[in-house]
Amino acid sequence: GEVESISMMKPKAEDKHDTGLLEYLEDIIGTDKYVQPIEESAKTLEEVNERRQGMIQRLKVVEKDKESLEVKKREAEEFLDKQAETVRLKMSATKISILHTQSNIARGEQSLADLQSKLDYERQKHQSYEKDAKERDGKFQAVDKEYQAITKTLESAQEEFKVFERKDAKVQMDLKHVKQKLKKVCTKLETDGANIQKLEAELSALEEELPRCRE
Repeated sequence: GEVESISMMKPKAEDKHDTGLLEYLEDIIGTDKYVQPIEESAKTLEEVNERRQGMIQRLKVVEKDKESLEVKKREAEEFLDKQAETVRLKMSATKISILHTQSNIARGEQSLADLQSKLDYERQKHQSYEKDAKERDGKFQAVDKEYQAITKTLESAQEEFKVFERKDAKVQMDLKHVKQKLKKVCTKLETDGANIQKLEAELSALEEELPRCRE
């Protein structure tokens, strides 16, 4: 009857109030005292497994995130490489620009030096011209003073000449009248001369006739 009862047992008790084959054997062998520690260990193991599964899940998430981050890392590295290349190109361009600017500065400084030299030369010329201009101005003042005196003298002479012209005009008019009178006198003298010659001829004729009249 016991064998039949054992054969009817379940492999493991479904709850604490039931007895299964496992519990029966543990009771016979005397290992039931290890049941609680084993159950605790099993519980601990289960908790550990749960934590392990959680850690595994987190690890998978982390790995997934890591893979995602790796992609982003590669993208970031590529971006940084491109940025670094851009910076290198900009640095090269900047160096070229600096060299070009330095060259321009050198040319500008040379041009400035040339201009300064020309300016100094022009200043010297200007000083020389200014000195000559002062000398010329002094001469001009003297000449101008003389010119003013001559001008005043000329104006005075012109006034005197105008007076002379007025007097000359009067003299010319008087001379014209004198000539006219002289012409009349000459005409009269010619007429009178002709009359005198006629009278002298008549006198001569009378003188020739007088002796005859006396005879």
